[in-house]
Amino acid sequence: MTLPEGRRTEICGVSGASVAVKVLLVSGTLPPHVCGVGDYTGRLTGALSDEGLDVEVLTTSGPVTAVQSGVRIRARVDGWTPLHVREVAREIRAVNPDLVHLQYPTVEYGAGLLPQMLVSIRRPFAVTIHEASIAHVLRKVSLYPFLMLADRVISTTRFEANFMSRMYPPVRDRLSVIPVGSNVPAAATHTRDRSIVYFGLIAPNKGLEDFLRLAELAQKAGASWRFTVIGQTQPRRLAYAEGLRNASHHLSIEWLPGLPDWEVADRLARAGAVYLPFPDGASLRRGSLVAALVNGAPVITMRGPATPKDIAEDEHIVAFAGSPESAFERAGKILSDSTLADELSWGARRYGGNFSWPGIAERHVKLYEEMLGARKQR
Repeated sequence: MTLPEGRRTEICGVSGASVAVKVLLVSGTLPPHVCGVGDYTGRLTGALSDEGLDVEVLTTSGPVTAVQSGVRIRARVDGWTPLHVREVAREIRAVNPDLVHLQYPTVEYGAGLLPQMLVSIRRPFAVTIHEASIAHVLRKVSLYPFLMLADRVISTTRFEANFMSRMYPPVRDRLSVIPVGSNVPAAATHTRDRSIVYFGLIAPNKGLEDFLRLAELAQKAGASWRFTVIGQTQPRRLAYAEGLRNASHHLSIEWLPGLPDWEVADRLARAGAVYLPFPDGASLRRGSLVAALVNGAPVITMRGPATPKDIAEDEHIVAFAGSPESAFERAGKILSDSTLADELSWGARRYGGNFSWPGIAERHVKLYEEMLGARKQR
């Protein structure tokens, strides 16, 4: 595979190289299995392939969705405990990549420690750590092999990067920040309706209870708003999702699991408001927030320690509400004031421009080249 026209051809410090860098991405989960990191990995794989890299993905045994034509997927790992280290090592040797890039954590890894063992492979090794600050204490401890031994550590937000730097200060010299991209495309601009939408995984600690409370407040007040929940449910969360639906049967809420990406984008672009009451506050590691911004949705969310300063201080990107009662007031103003809604929509799309997949892929390419160049000089 050769690099696209106009693409820089100096790879690993060898001028005029015509063979693309071969990258093995490792992710315990890929679509159709429900996992935010797995979805991210699939989209990153396609974006890197578009940049001209030779990309292959190693994942858990079982059916997976084709990421992109020409991208090879090796769904051959039966488990992620040390007992499976030989089969993973065999797969890595078969691919013979220039570098290995692990995505962590994923649903399929569970508490398995095989991902941590991969830092000892004799190849340049990068790891993207998608969550650290909110992880369980044992999960935090499990991050230390990555922080201490990986050639490069990637964080998806500056807040998370700072947290990992406090965990292990020497990692600062090997730490990069590359944001997540939207997990749905950007739809065309639409006339907004009077719907209030939630989008994201149907799971605990996502703020869905607050969303239902907002729907209840609106119903009691006689507000003519429509409420829609868009999202998938992991198999282990089916009872939780069913409990929410049963508890809200008296409310006018449309539950839409499994929508295609284009329809999710269309509904976000048409929404009168998107309510994302994350208990820990708005953070750019949340793909659902990024998707809403990219699609120009007037977003109502909560402040938290990880909320970026530029969002927290700019009233034209999102609207903040610390409770469903406050969100009810915010939603009323947004749905009745077209000027306010337009300002939030424009601000969201403008800010969402920071999260294009081509840009994210380009930053990865640059990091890979730096890694391989540094390894070659040793």
